[in-house]
Amino acid sequence: MSAKEFFESITAHGPIFISTLTDILSGPKTFIRKLNFDEKSTLGKVLAFNLSCLAVAFIFQLSFIATTKELYQVFATLFIFFVLTSFLVAFAYKTGFFAVGGKASLKNHIIINLYIAGPAYLVSVIISTTSKSILLIEEPDLLPIFKEFVANHDQTNPDIYLALYESNPGLLAVALNILGNIAILVWLLYSWGCYRYINNVSKAKSTIAFVIAMCISIPISYLLSILRRTLELQIFS
Repeated sequence: MSAKEFFESITAHGPIFISTLTDILSGPKTFIRKLNFDEKSTLGKVLAFNLSCLAVAFIFQLSFIATTKELYQVFATLFIFFVLTSFLVAFAYKTGFFAVGGKASLKNHIIINLYIAGPAYLVSVIISTTSKSILLIEEPDLLPIFKEFVANHDQTNPDIYLALYESNPGLLAVALNILGNIAILVWLLYSWGCYRYINNVSKAKSTIAFVIAMCISIPISYLLSILRRTLELQIFS
């Protein structure tokens, strides 16, 4: 299968993807309440939805591609890594809610996390690519500095990023990056009620579960970053 045929097979599901994405963004808790978690096709549908999310994000970043591998092979590896990440994060969430009496299964946590993570990743990629595109057009010399800023978030020595702050395109790129991170955090907090719903716990217990889950997620994030480097998934310049 060629890269073109691979992406055409994904985009053929465009109308369903757009409808699902709109429903999730307009009300994640309402969308989750309508799901039949016992239906066998539910897991397949959420995987197809995430496949589409990653495909759109992947295509959006093609101008920054930096690999000699076949695109469909790279995409397949990214998809597997994304699903693995969602599984581990869902495990952290499940553990957090289990600690406060939540009874929902790990499978249900995975399904919800996939539906929540897909749009978050898509928005993250769009904002990141837009920021880099602004600099590529207006101030290409600042692009390497911006990439370092995004990768490290090191504010202990702001002089390193002084050139970014002194440039209007640089400031815009930094502002978009910060707003994107805030938007994703707000989305996570807003959609946390989906997990509370399936676990049927109080808001107080849900808050405790959130704190526990975030603590567990820290070492998971570290391990995933190592795995990402090992698999050479840093394919975008």
